[in-house]
Amino acid sequence: MYKVKLKDIAERSGVGIATVSAALNGTGRISDDVRKKISDIAQDMNYYPNVAAKLLKAKHPSDIGMVICELPNLVPGSGLFHGLLINFIQDCDKENIKTHIEFMDPHGNLNQIPYFLYGGFAGGLIHAGVILNSLREWVEIRKFPMVAIDEPYTYSVWSKTGDGVFNAAQYLAARGHRRIAYLGGPQKFGFHKLAFEGFERAVQELPLDTDGGSLIHEFVQTGDCDTTHDGVEYTRQLIRREKCPTALICNDMRLVYAAIHAITEAGLRIPEDISIIGGGAGWEAERIYPAVTCIERDLETMISCSLNILRRLMDGKKIYEPQIWVEPKLVQRSTCGVCRIK
Repeated sequence: MYKVKLKDIAERSGVGIATVSAALNGTGRISDDVRKKISDIAQDMNYYPNVAAKLLKAKHPSDIGMVICELPNLVPGSGLFHGLLINFIQDCDKENIKTHIEFMDPHGNLNQIPYFLYGGFAGGLIHAGVILNSLREWVEIRKFPMVAIDEPYTYSVWSKTGDGVFNAAQYLAARGHRRIAYLGGPQKFGFHKLAFEGFERAVQELPLDTDGGSLIHEFVQTGDCDTTHDGVEYTRQLIRREKCPTALICNDMRLVYAAIHAITEAGLRIPEDISIIGGGAGWEAERIYPAVTCIERDLETMISCSLNILRRLMDGKKIYEPQIWVEPKLVQRSTCGVCRIK
């Protein structure tokens, strides 16, 4: 495989080799626009400077980076990424740890590598979201310390999402609900796969009536607007059934918004006619009316555990628990009631 050199980047950028070197090493008087242009070209060409390896070996950077594989404009409205980011910043601030945060487009350049990594500015990484193959290969080749959240990796911290969904179904069953619909996201993501498995376990053990599995639906979730629209249309179909489900578990707050709209549009009441349990953050659940009973990941504990593992990796210490599982919480609010249909 041809190894990209500084002169290759210089030719493509239209600048001198010295300018390329200064841009990638964070030195020299170079405008931010030129530095970003050169950095983007270097990433596109899969250039990894030796300076990163030298820094990691000689100086052992103590800064910690977080990569969120999502578009920045979608993070503030995310029950997962928003909460992880806040807890990450707060925990690092308490320990006087410098942080680097970068967002990666999951649908963009699949060869992208975070700038703070190939620049050698961080000694460890916490990753949230789908791990792109390019990044996975980069950290594995260099044995770079990384901990993943809710995604498969050597060192990872997971929410016990399956148990959370099972407990939610059990909570509904204790109130007389047996015909329960499940609305979830793509199972290609670890979080949603675990959730589906938890619901399937509830169907078998409790047991539940899903009308031969037709009350279980996996949404594609291409974007906020499309996901909410699909959720409204699907819930409309559900409540038109001769045997309408008496409760819904929506493992995404966008699907909760959709379900509440479709149910109230049809003149039905929550929770008197249909109960709802959502999956998301507490602040999301409390901004809706009625306030939603919710399966909430313990993001504070997940970040704390991730940082503990990462610091041990950065210090070269043995990791006794490469995978840690954190219990989610079922927080009771106003959308669950006793089943009135016999």
